[in-house]
Order: sequence, then structure tokens, then C-alpha cells
Amino acid sequence: TDPVVARAARLIRENVLDGITVDEVCNSLRVSRSTLERRMKRSLGRTAKSEILRLRFREVERLLLETDLTIQSIAEQTGFTHTEYFHSAFQERYGKTPTQFRL
Repeated sequence: TDPVVARAARLIRENVLDGITVDEVCNSLRVSRSTLERRMKRSLGRTAKSEILRLRFREVERLLLETDLTIQSIAEQTGFTHTEYFHSAFQERYGKTPTQFRL
């Protein structure tokens, strides 16, 4: 019901695969990062950063399971600018590498 959270969630959903950052969301909505994080945590139970990652990884899962795209292509298509970060974030989240997940 929080209008700032609703606008933030919509902005994230619409731009998540373009690599949107929390700072870009804050700038677009003209709110501080701490305000956005607090309001999202209260309304959704997760931070803006975790919402961005949740949506990115949902698409990563789909691409890993439904396509033959390379890991690097998947990382780029899902808004991860550094393949190394993608690999470490994926492994932290799933406990396995993207290649292992695909098998």
C-alpha cells in the first residue's frame, strides 16, 4: 500500500534486466537509500537490492534451464556487468556454480 514502494517495485520490474541499481531507483523516485530500504523492508520484507537480485536470478534460472546460452551471455542479459560477480553471487545463492545448476 506504500506508494513509494509500489513505484520502486514497478521501476525495478521494468528495468531489472537492464542492470538497474538501487541508487538509480532512489534517484528516479527522489528518496534516500535508507528511506527506500526501510519502506521496502517494511512493506515487502526485503530490501531493494534483494528484490533486484531476486528478479534477476529468476530470469537466470529460466535461461539456464531453457536455453543453451553461455554463462557470460546469461550474465549480460540479466543485468550483471561483471561475470565474476555473477558467478560468486550465484554460488552464494544456490550453493553451486551456474554450470552445475544447469545439469
